[in-house]
Amino acid sequence: MIISNVIRNASLHVGFPGTAINRAIVKGVRGVHKVLGIDVDDPRTTANYPQNTFYQRWFSQHEDSAGNASHLVLVMVSLGLLFAWRDQRRARDLASYAGALIVAFLMFCLCLKWNPWHSRIQLSLFVLWTPFISVVLLRRAGHRIAASVVVFLMAASTLYVLRNETRPLIGVGDSSTVFNTSRVDQYFRRHSNLRDAYRGAVQFAAAQNCSEVGLGVGDDDLEYPFWVLFQGTTGHRVEIEHVNVRNASATRARLAPLAGFSPCAIVEVEPERNGSAIPDGSGYRKGWSSGPVSVYTRGDGPQGQ
Repeated sequence: MIISNVIRNASLHVGFPGTAINRAIVKGVRGVHKVLGIDVDDPRTTANYPQNTFYQRWFSQHEDSAGNASHLVLVMVSLGLLFAWRDQRRARDLASYAGALIVAFLMFCLCLKWNPWHSRIQLSLFVLWTPFISVVLLRRAGHRIAASVVVFLMAASTLYVLRNETRPLIGVGDSSTVFNTSRVDQYFRRHSNLRDAYRGAVQFAAAQNCSEVGLGVGDDDLEYPFWVLFQGTTGHRVEIEHVNVRNASATRARLAPLAGFSPCAIVEVEPERNGSAIPDGSGYRKGWSSGPVSVYTRGDGPQGQ
């Protein structure tokens, strides 16, 4: 199962724009699993989100799914150069460093079920590989090769820096960039349908002159925009605490529930789906709602839509 996750995690970094190559990668991954006698979609090793099925990601410039194909190749080449090093005494420290990172990756594959967004979580490991790659290339391949690799990586990075899918620096035609898009709109670039609901909820809560606001969100709901919008809208310090915590962290929550904290407004995102709707008799009633967002105020507060 570790081998299964190693192969599938590695495949996240070699996505191509073309369909044929990606299909070949999927066919190869499934073929290896067949030889191993393991289901490529085994629920014990595959996250059930958004689907319990392995698939090959295409080439992406999105921060959540972009791969590190060039860096993966450099890691493999550097490891090959290290193993071919005749002076093993000088290579001992490098081998220990590489061994630690390999073990870290294997632990990653052992502890976490595969999902198609693992490439961004593995970024820290690629960063830690860079000094190893640098030293090996300088000592084994020479300064000219090392300099060429640096130039290639800098040139390749411009595609992700200038044309990032969520924060592009250069637009094409009338497309938006970070320079012609407001900061608030950038927060909702991937969730533009939530922008008006979030802003409306904050404005309604701010109209109540609340200095303590309860926040109820689910596992995959946007939270950060609330923190920014509250501080920018109210003009004074607002204390925000999670309420109706229902996951494993509930045992550590300071609110048990709402103990020691009495917000004048509670903002909930999709409360019915998250099972966090404010119950009757709690002293709060729905004062405002729009789309998936609802604001509850104390019983003596205003009521409306």
